[in-house]
Amino acid sequence: MFVLRTQNYGELRLRFAHGGRFLVVSDEVWDLADRARVKPYDEETLLGPAEWHPGSDELYAPRDNDLHTLAPDGAILRTLPEANGRWIRGLAFTPAGDRMFAYNPFLLTGWKRFRGKWRSVWAAEVKRASALNRDSYEALAAFADDRRVLTLVQRRDRKDPSNPYRTFFVQRDADTGEVLGERPVDGKDSPRGTLTDIAITPDNARVIGFTARSV
Repeated sequence: MFVLRTQNYGELRLRFAHGGRFLVVSDEVWDLADRARVKPYDEETLLGPAEWHPGSDELYAPRDNDLHTLAPDGAILRTLPEANGRWIRGLAFTPAGDRMFAYNPFLLTGWKRFRGKWRSVWAAEVKRASALNRDSYEALAAFADDRRVLTLVQRRDRKDPSNPYRTFFVQRDADTGEVLGERPVDGKDSPRGTLTDIAITPDNARVIGFTARSV
């Protein structure tokens, strides 16, 4: 056992790469075999969320206006400018790694890999004139079956001034973005907050919600 001491005091995120050697700790990447922080990394390399691609040691990280695919040492392997990385708040992959989802509070997009390249195949945008005009995307996670994605949504409730927002789990089809169902989350169980994250157990039976200091 060893103690990993990070210099990052912002949002805490832990993401293990395939095989478990590399670990993202907030905005730092660590090599657990060498028990050392990977270099070179600077404060601009990992802005916002970062996710490892399943089955590889490739790290997807928004930077400037692009979504970058990085090697563990920080080298840029590819860029995806169409993803508009500046606005990405969260990423998720299906376990097979052939579908990717990105979101910010106002836009959820689904991507599919064709012949080694990512293409956007659907989008669910919050617009004033749309049925989603009261929604805000807060977190997302992919199911282990490669067919569904779950989003945590905050929805404005104009009928209840004392409780202006309600929380829902909304399940969508991974290929089309079609809503398959939704379920309200009881206020006391809602993982709401500015540092919200969710995860789904491998058997698809449980959803785990995280905030800054609680699970």
